[in-house]
Amino acid sequence: MFEHISALLETAIQYSVLLIERAIVGLFRLTSLIINKVGTERDFVVVINLNVPQPSMRDQLYIALDLIGRLPPPIAFSAAEQIVSGVVPLIQTPDIVR
Repeated sequence: MFEHISALLETAIQYSVLLIERAIVGLFRLTSLIINKVGTERDFVVVINLNVPQPSMRDQLYIALDLIGRLPPPIAFSAAEQIVSGVVPLIQTPDIVR
């Protein structure tokens, strides 16, 4: 799943902004599911140390989130609402970011 979303975000300029917005929303939904699944453990940090059962999933998540940060400005501007809507819950979750 992350591979597909990452491929879309890497070549975002070639696709419709609406498709990229949906990919961003999907990425943050997956991130939320991972956090909620792992969230019962007390010692995890998503952005710095995400203790996901499969290290490859954690690495894919980091890559996908990094791609959002490197979106071309016109696309980032168009998808800003979806990006902020996904980042805010991550930041507001206790013990996620430090």
